Amino acid sequence: MLIRSLGCCGALMVACSSSAQTVVLDATAEATILNDPSLAIGDGRVFVGNNFQNSVRRGLGRFGLSSLPAGEVVSATLEVIVLSQRGFNLNFDAHRLMADWNEGPTVGGGSNGGQGSPAVPADVTWTRTGLGTSWPAGGSFAATPTDSASSQFAGTRLTFDLTDDVRAMRNKSLPDFGWILISQTESVTGNVIALSTNDAGFPPMTLTVEIEDRCLADTNGDGIVPLADFNG
Repeated sequence: MLIRSLGCCGALMVACSSSAQTVVLDATAEATILNDPSLAIGDGRVFVGNNFQNSVRRGLGRFGLSSLPAGEVVSATLEVIVLSQRGFNLNFDAHRLMADWNEGPTVGGGSNGGQGSPAVPADVTWTRTGLGTSWPAGGSFAATPTDSASSQFAGTRLTFDLTDDVRAMRNKSLPDFGWILISQTESVTGNVIALSTNDAGFPPMTLTVEIEDRCLADTNGDGIVPLADFNG
């Protein structure tokens, strides 16, 4: 530890090192809601957009933030892999969810699971949380997106910067219910993507969080511990 004496009064300044670590969280819940509230896709790929039958889909994901180690969140990035895509140069928004929800057990129908199957009470749907309560049609989420991302074609990795949300969820100023992905062109039929998930046997949605473990005595975060830090 480095100690420096400054000036005639001998004020002490102690170097206070910090360390950073990167934690990758797999989604603990992934689901698709469809604008037909009788249908659900809880198990399988996640779909976002509008298919050729004018069926709108929105994707939900949640992560176990309580498992993160102590420290300051430096960055938090959501990453999802586009397995298939209809349409080109599609844009998507990630909105913070404002109500709790349950993934549910229902497997989507069709060759790739993209067709909804009849929902059971434990499934999140367009109008129900899967927890015995309802929410506004299309989900309960913050009106302003946290971040946006574009997909050019299948194989694209969509990344969303969720740092501010994760920081607020960690300090309990915002509830930790995850995020909903919404297509900016969901009113256009034929613009839809399928996202990789654990349920489909592919890589899951991930949240990569960089955490810095700062010296506790360095209250103002400047990397040193002068008398001012101890005096507040």
